[in-house]
Amino acid sequence: MKILIAGGSGFVGSNLSEYLYSKGHQLTLLTRNKKTIKSYIYYTDIITWDELFNIKNDFDVIINLCGYEIAAKRWTAKIKQKILDSRLIPTQKLVDFIGNSDTKLINTSAIGFYTFSKNEQDENNIEADDTDTFSKEITHKWESVVTNSNIKNWCITRFGVVLGDGGFLKKIVPTAKIGLGVTLGNGDNDITFIQIDDLCKAIDFLIHNSSNTAYNLTAFHCTQKQITTEICNFYNKKLRFQMPRFMVKILFGQMGEELLLSSQKINATKILDLGFDFEYKNQENSIYKCLRKK
Repeated sequence: MKILIAGGSGFVGSNLSEYLYSKGHQLTLLTRNKKTIKSYIYYTDIITWDELFNIKNDFDVIINLCGYEIAAKRWTAKIKQKILDSRLIPTQKLVDFIGNSDTKLINTSAIGFYTFSKNEQDENNIEADDTDTFSKEITHKWESVVTNSNIKNWCITRFGVVLGDGGFLKKIVPTAKIGLGVTLGNGDNDITFIQIDDLCKAIDFLIHNSSNTAYNLTAFHCTQKQITTEICNFYNKKLRFQMPRFMVKILFGQMGEELLLSSQKINATKILDLGFDFEYKNQENSIYKCLRKK
């Protein structure tokens, strides 16, 4: 298939591009700046956003991975707007580009769509909550650009925390590796994960099997303490420190409360019902797979 990937130069995008290329897909990268692309090996073409509406839409699929990293900085008003704009504006442009064609849009979202809770949730069972969170604002506004559009073929992929050679592990591994592993708060908050290889396989699966709905890409959930302990164990180190909740809130503000201290146990019911199966279903196997490469 001929596939356009928007935002394909980041952690997820670079892994996904490599995987889709290995499966014989013909890839075009849509990027803000061609000069930042380190490798052209997976792409038959690279275009900028300024060039998008000057090219013919002969793509079978467009995969939208655009979005400023949500945990990159403390959520000031300026950063919040940047997070929203980096998602909503590119998505609207892609919707306009697709128009009434048969091109399928696979649009990224996240499990921030769901209520923070210790209870398990899936696409069909969302716990009611009156609390307004920025995570919900981001994902609900982002998804509505697609669901309120008139494009014919689409699906939304709600990512859990992605484990691989970047993202979450990039932040945790350096301290754990030297024996300075730390939990934030008491570490009993549940986090929902997916290993990067499973994520890439799931997206390729949805290219061929999805319908106009949202799919959770989530393979397992465990507590923050469990995942951090597993990382420390890999390096034969102990989990030694605990940062109090109040300190996390002081240092990271709302971002810390929502992303570092809150719980989510999100299951991937819809994609499993289609026949997909995740390979890495627990923290031990996933961590080992990720860290043995380093």
